[in-house]
Amino acid sequence: MPPTADRILETGDHAITLVFASRIRRDQQINFRFAWPASLVGPSGKCRGRAKITLVSTPPLDARFGAEFVRVNINASLQQEQAHGGWLGRLEPLYLPPRRQSPAVEAERIEHDLKWSPVKVLAKTFPQGVGPSSNWRLFVDYLTRAGEVMPEEGVPFTVIVTISDPEAEQPVFNDMRQSLQSLGTQIADIRTAARITPRT
Repeated sequence: MPPTADRILETGDHAITLVFASRIRRDQQINFRFAWPASLVGPSGKCRGRAKITLVSTPPLDARFGAEFVRVNINASLQQEQAHGGWLGRLEPLYLPPRRQSPAVEAERIEHDLKWSPVKVLAKTFPQGVGPSSNWRLFVDYLTRAGEVMPEEGVPFTVIVTISDPEAEQPVFNDMRQSLQSLGTQIADIRTAARITPRT
């Protein structure tokens, strides 16, 4: 049986879960910058830990196009700033078949289909640390099918980002909370929103 929503969203002090709910519109990209938890950053700027993002969107669907019925692809990535000023995505999609275990054509089809899936999950663990910088960003953009126009009202989406210390030792929650507050980011305790009141 899958865990409850409370258990999924509530973590110990060694982790933090951030929920972004928004709507992406035509010619728009969403860019949220933040600092990696200080307790997981080494002297040279290398960032260690584990990160996972889950993206859920509600794009327009059209059954007339058969297998291409999803008309707008929403994509999210967790990117780290590089020495030259560019950004590099650090996470990898989960649930893709290993290419050596599947015929090439089948694996490519599955990977292509998942790229257009309204639900995507990406994750990666960095035990030795990666990159030269503690500057990261959540980046959300979109791609439309050929001839498709982005709906005027945009496409709603939610991204759940979890950053944690796999060894469950470092104060990741407090690090991130203080960092976000110093940036003036408005944050609310997810535990308040996750409560469900039973009907009587």
